Amino acid sequence: MRKRIIIFVCILMTVISIILTIKYNGYVISRAMLAHDTRFMYQAINRVIVGQIPKGKRNTAAELEFINRYIYLNVQPYGKVRDDGAAWMLIYGEAWCDSVANIFIRLIAPLNMRGYLVFLGSPDGVSHHSVAYCTPGDLSVRDVECLQRNAVVVDPQNGIIYRTEKNVFASPNQICSGLASLPENLLKHRQYYCVKPKIFCYNQPISTQHVLKRRFYSDIFVHVPESWIKLYIMIGLVLNNKFEKAERMYYLARVEQLFLNYSGAIRGYTKVIERFPKTRWKGLASFWRDRISSPKNRFPEAGQ
Repeated sequence: MRKRIIIFVCILMTVISIILTIKYNGYVISRAMLAHDTRFMYQAINRVIVGQIPKGKRNTAAELEFINRYIYLNVQPYGKVRDDGAAWMLIYGEAWCDSVANIFIRLIAPLNMRGYLVFLGSPDGVSHHSVAYCTPGDLSVRDVECLQRNAVVVDPQNGIIYRTEKNVFASPNQICSGLASLPENLLKHRQYYCVKPKIFCYNQPISTQHVLKRRFYSDIFVHVPESWIKLYIMIGLVLNNKFEKAERMYYLARVEQLFLNYSGAIRGYTKVIERFPKTRWKGLASFWRDRISSPKNRFPEAGQ
């Protein structure tokens, strides 16, 4: 009897400890679950995107195009400027050029591609726009001069991967020299590629990461059902005790959208709009609900 009481007390204390830990450290736990260093969000979203490439058509060009289109459709410069890691910016859904370029280079890392977040130069010495450079097939960290000659230029905020008239990916130097066409609204950007840019940071392709991460994602993660991955992310959001109720509900709807469950996302956004009409989350929820209500703004159908 005494032994059973001791076991019961130990279990009870453990449960209480867990509850108190979550209550007072939920923010820390949440941030840890979705931290940049684990690369979990990038692996999860990359898996969602690549899974939409038609069978038999998967190649480097398709992977880059699908990731670029996914970001353009699911992260927009709407709302307020926020500063956070790429994993959280995906969840927020409101990000400007530097953040979306950062998201892009993180999402190509699981495909073992090197990517760079680049602050473009300009004649007045001020960077007016940021893009991503990537070097498929070349994992070495290259200097600016090499990248200007050889890198693929991706502008996720505008949903563009620049190409030459021969329909091959264009380098910054080719854009500068007029060998790649630009949309009319971005013609002024050509001059930016003629000025030396600033390489702000670069990613870590999967083959360059720690062996334990490589083994986890190659041997275990690939077998985990997508529904479990989504549940894990949602638990991470629910545990965060610094979120407002409307904010948390908005983020949960965002996760549904990121996992391409558009009906679930619309229901979630509608709840935010109806229950919290006087918050800024209503505006964000309205923006995304209206946007994804149209099939032309849904991944992967849009742009195909």
